[in-house]
Amino acid sequence: MAAPTFNPHRAKCEELGALVFLHPQGTSELDASGRLRGSGLLSNTIGNPLETTIALSHLIFDGTLDRYPGLRICAAHGGGFLPSYANRSDAVTGTFPAGVGTLPKKSPMAYLPDGQLFFDTLVFTPEALRHLVAEVGAEHMVNRAVRRSHRALTEPVKVRAPQVKADRACELPLRVWPAAEAAALPGPSEDCVDFSTNG
Repeated sequence: MAAPTFNPHRAKCEELGALVFLHPQGTSELDASGRLRGSGLLSNTIGNPLETTIALSHLIFDGTLDRYPGLRICAAHGGGFLPSYANRSDAVTGTFPAGVGTLPKKSPMAYLPDGQLFFDTLVFTPEALRHLVAEVGAEHMVNRAVRRSHRALTEPVKVRAPQVKADRACELPLRVWPAAEAAALPGPSEDCVDFSTNG
C-alpha cells in the first residue's frame, strides 16, 4: 500500500482533494499460509479487517501520510483492528525504536483523528460504533451502505459524540442502509447521517 509506485496517484488524489476508499482485494498471503483454513470463513471474518489494519499501519509507518498531508483515506471495516489497538503502535515506537525504523512525524495514534483518515461504519453493533467514534471522532466517520447479506446495523443508533466547534456533546443518529435502499434516499436526514459531511 505504501509502495512508491502509487505516488503519482496519491499526489493526484491530494491535488483533487479526493477521499480514497481503501478496501482489501483479498487475503492471498494469509490464504497461502493456511492459517485461515477451516470453519468460520476466517479470510473474511478476520482477514479483511486485518488487511485494512496492515494497510493503514504501512501508510503511517512508511511515512506516506507525512509525505502527502492532504491525502484523505477512508478505511473499510471501521479501520480494521487499528482504532482499537493503535496505542500498541505508539508503544512500539518507544519500546523498540530501532526495530521500527524511521519514526513517523507523529505518534501513530495521532493519525487517527487528525483529518487524513476516515473510517466507514461497517462495525456491526452499536457498541462497536460508539467505541470507534470515541477513538477517531464522529467527524471522521463515513456512513457506508452495505449489502443486505452483511446484516450490519439496520436500525438508527444514537451515538454520543463531540459536536464540531462546540463545547457540548450532541447525539448523532446513524443508520447504515443496504445499498439498494441507499440509492433511493434523497440524502442525509434525521435518521441517516453521513459523518463526513457534518461540521
